[in-house]
Amino acid sequence: MKLKFTCRNCKKTGFADLTSMREFADFVHAPWYESQRGLLHNCIYCRSCGAVHDTTGHPFLPFGLIKWLFSRVPSKVEVTYEFSEFKKLFKMNNPDTGITSLHPIIIEAMIEDGRLIDTELVDEEPPLDFLLECLKDKSWHVRREAAVALSRFADDERVVDALIGALKDKNWQVRRDAAITLGDIGDSRAIEPLNELLRREAWEHLVIKEAKIALKKLRS
Repeated sequence: MKLKFTCRNCKKTGFADLTSMREFADFVHAPWYESQRGLLHNCIYCRSCGAVHDTTGHPFLPFGLIKWLFSRVPSKVEVTYEFSEFKKLFKMNNPDTGITSLHPIIIEAMIEDGRLIDTELVDEEPPLDFLLECLKDKSWHVRREAAVALSRFADDERVVDALIGALKDKNWQVRRDAAITLGDIGDSRAIEPLNELLRREAWEHLVIKEAKIALKKLRS
């Protein structure tokens, strides 16, 4: 039984499949990664526009039961990436959204559709300059993932300066992950910017929580 789905980007409605017959499917559906909260995520790739949907299953009912009852994709769409955004995430190669986390059948479909090429499938560290540019991207999803990936370059002083700037990002998730990475890097230059973040952060409790944790790490 195929799974009915509507793309959040191009609005095409069709069927998702994870079989050897995927060339006839409108979407390709596969497991993706497990979040830090232990939530299992799936990937639904739209073959028409290239959008990549990060989805989670229903928290109470088993996958097979929902599929049998409704004949629809049993998922909540958490995030929809345009393919240009996804390629940046793919190149960053973070544990959740990088090359190693993506199911081979999704990669094969993207290659068949001409959206990925074999030379992009190398599992390697992304260039620092690329990540610094991504930290200024128009997509907050890309900026957030760049804030996470920059932890790999802790010895470069440009990284701390860039992450301190990201503490003023308009998106709270970027601010939160910038604070987390600064705490992990452990550079004392981040102490006052994190204190300033706490003074102006009025509502986002997760930003406040992570900034306090980062400060604790830096002071210890």
